[in-house]
Amino acid sequence: MLKAERAKIAGFEKRNFDRWKPAFDIFEAILEIVHEVGAQHDADFRPQAIRNQDWRFEAVSHIHARGLLVAREIYGLLRCGFPDGALARWRTLHELTTTAIFISQCEPEIAFRYLASFRFAALRAARQLSEFAERADMEPFSAEEIRLMEEECVALTRHIGERLKSDYDWATPSLGNGKATFDRIEKSVGLDHWRPRYRWASQHNHGGHRPGMNLLGACESEEPLFLVGPSNSGFVDPLHMSSVSLMQLFSTFLLNEPNLDRIIIVDVVNSLVDELGPLAIEVERTSLEARRARSH
Repeated sequence: MLKAERAKIAGFEKRNFDRWKPAFDIFEAILEIVHEVGAQHDADFRPQAIRNQDWRFEAVSHIHARGLLVAREIYGLLRCGFPDGALARWRTLHELTTTAIFISQCEPEIAFRYLASFRFAALRAARQLSEFAERADMEPFSAEEIRLMEEECVALTRHIGERLKSDYDWATPSLGNGKATFDRIEKSVGLDHWRPRYRWASQHNHGGHRPGMNLLGACESEEPLFLVGPSNSGFVDPLHMSSVSLMQLFSTFLLNEPNLDRIIIVDVVNSLVDELGPLAIEVERTSLEARRARSH
């Protein structure tokens, strides 16, 4: 059974790659450029950032690496035929990109608060785990472990002047009055026009009802179905949206120290992004027409 299923999956993945190869080639080229140039940029400026305690560079560099990882996850999902999963991962890439842009525009203290926020979140998570450890059949944190985590947070509190009690408290000084939220960060950097796409991408992360035919993977189906496996339909939006967000993140990281070479590289990647969307649409249209012509 497993041997037959794996052979079927291997056959699907080959056909899927053949269908989308022109678009995959561009997306993969973008990934490789972002990886190679981003890694060199980090290596060039990290010693200086350490000497100067450049928290903005540290934060954006970490986000850039995470964003590239998520973009590769998106590509992996598409190669395997899961466009709705890829769209859901785009949501994370958009959050990372928006956060990086926000931090790059704020005072260095905001970057420090962002980096420190992990420690406060870890302490909250450790306490929650310990609270439910018995019911969840998990090992609770020891009192000593909690004490050490608390000491770290106390030291950070002395530096930043307050405890960070929720996920986006780190951004509060730059957002003004009111609760710090992601949508306020998004709006502050002019990316709130992505909100409809963000809400769309969120549907696959949550348990609300979503009819089967509303899935990207079912968008070319001519009959109702429950999609429970891979599909080679619906790749245009995940490919294009992910390339745009990765480009925004890459340019934010690279142009923290702009020069002619970096501007040219950003322009090259931007040209690839501009090419990818229309090409993906054309690949989808022509391959679907050819498939239907063979079927009739």
